[in-house]
Amino acid sequence: MLRIVIASETQQGLQCLIAKLPPGQIDFRIVATTTDAACAEQLIATPALQTDMLLISRNMCTPAMKELAFEMDIELIVHQIEQNESDPLNKQLFSAAVLRIQHKLENKIHLAAPGKDAATDYNNKPVADKIILHAAREMHIVPISQIVHIKGENNCSIFTLADARKITVTKTLREYEMLLLAHNFYRVHKSHIININCLVRVQKGDECYVEMSDGSAIELSFRRRPEFLKLIEGLCDTQTKRKTLV
Repeated sequence: MLRIVIASETQQGLQCLIAKLPPGQIDFRIVATTTDAACAEQLIATPALQTDMLLISRNMCTPAMKELAFEMDIELIVHQIEQNESDPLNKQLFSAAVLRIQHKLENKIHLAAPGKDAATDYNNKPVADKIILHAAREMHIVPISQIVHIKGENNCSIFTLADARKITVTKTLREYEMLLLAHNFYRVHKSHIININCLVRVQKGDECYVEMSDGSAIELSFRRRPEFLKLIEGLCDTQTKRKTLV
């Protein structure tokens, strides 16, 4: 069982995060919560608590917490939800953050279990920010951050990596869409998923497309344009607010 401390700047942030954590799917216990950064530091240093992970608001995290910390913008997302309850986008961002937490917890449990190898126990699932891709005759262990985009073609998924390699896997895009949502991936077209972190430019207008870091120009479907553009603007606003707070 993993022992978790949660630190948020507000009680509402604590309650929101606790309510979203997936009970029953992961063997964990919340051993303490706090809204004070100094208290969080003391809690994880308390031997009796035996803390495995600290879930903490990004603005509260200090260098002393880095080893155990998993940072997220709890308050900012909760505030955005409060400002516009009818907007599912902000709720989706929070859900994606919770999925990232779940992957982290699953990986910690996996690494703690005796007799298991972190690289071989998962089949096409993120392990320690990597994904295992089973090609025809090879198994590739790829850092998720190195995936630029994924193209769907004839019930296969073609991964394009930052080093220009291409890996073809006999699984559909749909199987990777939710799996990678928590890592800032977005399905811009029925045949393409992109890594938003590798996005260079968005061409708006009649011929709308996104330009990726490898130079690829990928069509942005008409139906997905409004949601995608709002998502990108929201992420930019989040980055700006975070810098302002720092």
